[in-house]
Amino acid sequence: DGSRLRTLEGHADYVWCVAALAAGRVASGSKDGSMRIWDVNTGRELLAIRAMLPGPPVRCLAVLPGGNLITNGSPGELNLWDEQGRYIRLLDDGDEEEITSVAVLSASVVLAGSEEGSLTLWNTDEYEFRTTRGHEAAVWALASLPHERVVAADGDGVLKVWRADLALPREHALTCLQTLRGHTRAAFCLAALPDG
Repeated sequence: DGSRLRTLEGHADYVWCVAALAAGRVASGSKDGSMRIWDVNTGRELLAIRAMLPGPPVRCLAVLPGGNLITNGSPGELNLWDEQGRYIRLLDDGDEEEITSVAVLSASVVLAGSEEGSLTLWNTDEYEFRTTRGHEAAVWALASLPHERVVAADGDGVLKVWRADLALPREHALTCLQTLRGHTRAAFCLAALPDG
């Protein structure tokens, strides 16, 4: 009926990202540098995770199929966490670009978008990555689609559909399939519909 069920309070600054977890829980990331896990049925904060003090803002987070979490970290870095907030590993592409978006393509493959418009495709198990300069503006949002595709939205309001495949040679791991124009300003969020 549109009524508010519950308010989850605890972050000290803007909440920039939210992802659904199993068992009625959600993870949230904030400009305050923390990621928190909540029970949406009770409103209780279950866990607060802060990589370092002061930490970089948590601009993006996603949930891997096994339940682990991936967030942006310092410039050019992604952090992997387990559901109990234990740090697993750092993914660093050696670049100093701020990561602004992340999407999970499979159990061990993620795509990260940057403030400078590049896209980095990662194999989280083998620490393998491919980077391409795909957009003219910051990539603010990513959404996974079926058949190894992902859509990216940028600061110019442009959406691009990419095929992502680490099995292909480096220059073909990320291929732009389609460019969608229509927004007159930045596109900040995306969601894939169930039918893709």
